Amino acid sequence: MPDVTGFGTIVTLVASTTFPVGFPVMSFADDADPIDAPTIQIGEGVMGVNGDLITWKKANSIPVIINLIPNTLDQEAMNLLFLANRASQGKKYVNDDITMVVTFPNFKIATFSKGKTIEFKPPGSISSAGRVPTFMYKFTFKDVTGI
Repeated sequence: MPDVTGFGTIVTLVASTTFPVGFPVMSFADDADPIDAPTIQIGEGVMGVNGDLITWKKANSIPVIINLIPNTLDQEAMNLLFLANRASQGKKYVNDDITMVVTFPNFKIATFSKGKTIEFKPPGSISSAGRVPTFMYKFTFKDVTGI
């Protein structure tokens, strides 16, 4: 019988300049998918005028979203990473090369490589329920191996 639990998953992030040794991430949110890798389109197809199938491949990056519990060490480290990679006038940004290793409870591993930081929810908001909302961090990667 397959066990599909995510309990015990660990993400290790290595950023070439900001965190060259890497850091573990385990403080996943409860109100959004902790780790989300949306679908990517790898090809397209159409029908020719006489009914011939015409297909082609297209290269797309691999997006990955991580949602973290506010006010944790994981969230603070992730904020440092994203702020260091954020471009702004008069500020030199880091442009880290990101590697992310996801280790699942069944010891299967997915390694995302040649990645970049692309979107995050900066600190400073509060939800209408009075709760500090989940922090979202979005990466995009060139390659993935494993699983």
